[in-house]
Parts: sequence; structure tokens; C-alpha cells
Amino acid sequence: MAHEREIKEEQLFLDLALTALDHMRDEARSLRDSAAVANMRGAGDLVERDVVMGTALHRLDQLAIGDQPLFFGRIDYAPMNRVAPTNTTSAGWRSRTRS
Repeated sequence: MAHEREIKEEQLFLDLALTALDHMRDEARSLRDSAAVANMRGAGDLVERDVVMGTALHRLDQLAIGDQPLFFGRIDYAPMNRVAPTNTTSAGWRSRTRS
């Protein structure tokens, strides 16, 4: 039962992470769209628009992970006699590296 509860808690965390990712994408799209229709009155406005547009497009590129999973995982190797501690291996985000 403890294992099932742990799985549900981890799934809830992953669902929240995916919701946050969707929210970040929506915010970047909104920024991009507002920059695309902004009224330009002078050269300074054009520079500002270009900076905002570039920032939004860069952020969207960062958030476009395609088919790569956002998820992390854990594999527990429990010893047969349960005397020694469990050996745990973790894998992180796609951009996370292990030394």
C-alpha cells in the first residue's frame, strides 16, 4: 500500500509539472503575440518589439521538448534479505547530466 501511495504522489507531482510547463508555454505565446501586434511609433519601439519577440521565441524554443519526456524516474533495487539499505538509481530531466 505504501508503494501505491508513493506512486500516486509522484504522479501528482508529474501532473503539476506538466501543467506548469503548459502555463509557461501559454505565457511565452502571449508575449510573442502581444509583441507581434504592438503599435510602433519610433525606432525605440521597434528595438523593444524585437527584443520582446526574440525573448519570447527563445523561451518557446526552450520549452519545446517534443517527444522527449519531462519525467524523472527511480529504480529501487531491494536486497533479498532486507538487511542492507535499498540501492536507488535516479534519472532526471532530459537536460540534466550526471557527473
